[in-house]
Amino acid sequence: MSHRILLVEDEISLSALFHRWLTAQNYQVDMAHTAENAIARLQAGQRWDLALVDVTLPGRSGLELARLLQQTPQIPVALMTAHRSP
Repeated sequence: MSHRILLVEDEISLSALFHRWLTAQNYQVDMAHTAENAIARLQAGQRWDLALVDVTLPGRSGLELARLLQQTPQIPVALMTAHRSP
């Protein structure tokens, strides 16, 4: 049985790259491009073994989404960022 991962990333090229890599490692990947979309899935009863969340999402931030996901038992959250230092 493969583990389910929620990937929340607004940059299409990055989400496609992560999706290809994770599915090649035999993970089942559900993608969301906004925090609101991820929250809707959570409210619909979907559950994952891990949530990979981009910190800088449009609208509601990835940090805010992570706080909400952490209130749901058994969904660990890993934050990602593509922040570049000057």
